[in-house]
Amino acid sequence: MMILALAGGMLCRHYCNTDGKGYITTSKNNWFKVNYTRKIQHFAAYLVPLLSPPTAPLGILPHLWESLFVLFMFLVLIKPVREFSTFFMLQFNSLDRVEDRPNTLKWIELSVCEL
Repeated sequence: MMILALAGGMLCRHYCNTDGKGYITTSKNNWFKVNYTRKIQHFAAYLVPLLSPPTAPLGILPHLWESLFVLFMFLVLIKPVREFSTFFMLQFNSLDRVEDRPNTLKWIELSVCEL
């Protein structure tokens, strides 16, 4: 999931402009939309808890731990961490739409909690 976020962030940085702190600045005239990389993040967040190796223990508890891990991945993207680290800012760029600010992480986590 983190690798997909990093790849999506690099793609966003390649095709979109950024401000001084590293946030994506887009307009309606841009042909590349952050929505594409955000949707990949949504699929990854929903699939990570469901994809487990065949030797994994059965039951609900392993899936709860995997869901908690997904939420932890979003937790490391909070503002103080992402503004300090370029690595985490790149990951945040892959899911941050301008129209969702400042509630981007809140809405992402609420959609993952629907699992």
